[in-house]
Amino acid sequence: MKVTTRESLAATAAREWQLYGYDPTIGKQLVGVTDPDQVDLIVGNSTWTEIICQECMKNKPTVLFSNGTFTTQLCRECLEEGAKLL
Repeated sequence: MKVTTRESLAATAAREWQLYGYDPTIGKQLVGVTDPDQVDLIVGNSTWTEIICQECMKNKPTVLFSNGTFTTQLCRECLEEGAKLL
């Protein structure tokens, strides 16, 4: 399990951007940027810092669950609701 926040995504945006081979000019601007709002401004949208809970579909910090085959992201509220079912 791993907690994903806008800040954690912003901190890896430059590396991810370069990995995908996108515009190197933007990739250079992203180096060292950890503020998600700044990443959004540089990229021109929020797709690199957006986190969507896959249960309630809201944009908020989530926990990432992955077993190598299946991956999902759930927010605290949805995790707590799910725990009540156990």
